[in-house]
Amino acid sequence: MQSRLLTRERKLRLHIPVEDSDCCLCDEQTMETTVHLFEECSWTKSVWQELMKWAGITLSNNGIKQVLECIKVKHWKQFQKEVVAAISGAILYHTWRARNWKKFNRKSVHREEVVTQIKKELIERLYFLSKSKKARNCSFFHSALTMYLV
Repeated sequence: MQSRLLTRERKLRLHIPVEDSDCCLCDEQTMETTVHLFEECSWTKSVWQELMKWAGITLSNNGIKQVLECIKVKHWKQFQKEVVAAISGAILYHTWRARNWKKFNRKSVHREEVVTQIKKELIERLYFLSKSKKARNCSFFHSALTMYLV
């Protein structure tokens, strides 16, 4: 992360007044920072764990830079690396989206809804890619397609 997201911590550093500096996604009374929101927040952790379990992948969320580095050095087919990177990106996107929905619309986004949405997006992407040569040559893709599309 390049620390450009306007988290509550960043607003305070920029001397922008905030009413409440706590993370709005979890019940912990912790300042909303980029690190907390995407790595430490119990809401995000549970989304991450559920999706990694669903995908059959063992990979801990130690920060996006470490996750991407770990994906890069894993001895996986390129297609599998792309799928895991897509899941990671979707988690980041949907976490920020849920945070904004809660902050600006005062409505909670349930983890289960986010997990279901990311699964749908990944399945659509896998189905779209099912015709590609890269996917046909990847055993992970075949097992993923069978597991996720059932």
